[in-house]
Amino acid sequence: MDNTFTNIDEILREGGRRMREAMVNQLIENGSLGTGKLARSIQEKVVQQGGKSTLLILMENYGWYVEKGIGRGPGKRPPVKPLIDWLTQKQIRIPSGLDKKSYAFAIANKIAKEGTDPKPRPFIQPSVTLVKSQYLDKALMQSGTQDIDKFINKAFSLNGGKLR
Repeated sequence: MDNTFTNIDEILREGGRRMREAMVNQLIENGSLGTGKLARSIQEKVVQQGGKSTLLILMENYGWYVEKGIGRGPGKRPPVKPLIDWLTQKQIRIPSGLDKKSYAFAIANKIAKEGTDPKPRPFIQPSVTLVKSQYLDKALMQSGTQDIDKFINKAFSLNGGKLR
């Protein structure tokens, strides 16, 4: 498919790469890295549909919960395996008399009983705002102008250099 707006697409790809990098850096700054699964899941993708190019940022679903600080209410016990991974990653000291699995199980039971009340740790919006203001605004304006000029020149040459 011949995409008329190749410069814009390239800027969107670069903007997405910069957003991914900024989001990972922000997760680190926020102390929200945990096991690193969320940071590793962040991907950028430019898709064309209906003549439009769109930048998508994809990640694990729980990224929004980290961003907004949405807690887990009491009720169902969370899975133990991610808690074991978290204990390992954070090198949390296990109380004497317990092994890692038992301690993770106790944490899961407490979460099931009391829920969680995390604070917001924004990493999406600050990253989008940063990349938009420091890169995308100017780069899209310049590349858009180049793509429009290319489009007009191509249309003009296909029409024998005449305006209709």
